[in-house]
Amino acid sequence: MTTISADAKGLLILVNPQNGIYREGALADPKAGEPHVPRLVGLVKLATGAGWHVALSLRMHDSTDDIIQTLTPHLLRGTTEPRLLDELRPLLKPLEEEGRVRIFEASTFDHAAYAQERSSNLCLREHAFNFDQVHVAGAWSSADLLYTVAGLRFHLGVDRQVVVWTEAAFGYDAESHDFAVRQMAVVLGAVLCDEKVPL
Repeated sequence: MTTISADAKGLLILVNPQNGIYREGALADPKAGEPHVPRLVGLVKLATGAGWHVALSLRMHDSTDDIIQTLTPHLLRGTTEPRLLDELRPLLKPLEEEGRVRIFEASTFDHAAYAQERSSNLCLREHAFNFDQVHVAGAWSSADLLYTVAGLRFHLGVDRQVVVWTEAAFGYDAESHDFAVRQMAVVLGAVLCDEKVPL
């Protein structure tokens, strides 16, 4: 099953649903990101309606982080870039009250498949063990999304299905996005869901 359904105990993971990815900042691409915002909202509504849990994987960097020394500074602590997309906030409040939302933040983000205990990405993967299916959407497909799916597949094994909503995922450019999607499916064994998200 690739769709979100009340028949399964499921988890929806949104990777980097933040201003600095979708709307503002040196590495944001509003032209590509803005159309995906209502799709993320639609997925959360779909998951909520099916009784699923939602996990947010958010990044926030300090100016001294290694990644900031090698890339254009982005998602810096103290700016509005790390802020969760405003459209998602009212949808998540009821989930917080019901204990159905988890927020995983990372300053120094470790993408390694076998990360250290303090890595929020590892905590997210451990949380995923509680569910039959894990669905993933967000950005960037060729970096954070790809590594999150890799971590899930390495840790969850073949017993749990990992589904990537390709319509609600985007990358730096079309070429890297297409490559990442192929990697997730062919190499990592994730299931690709190209269904239209109900808006």
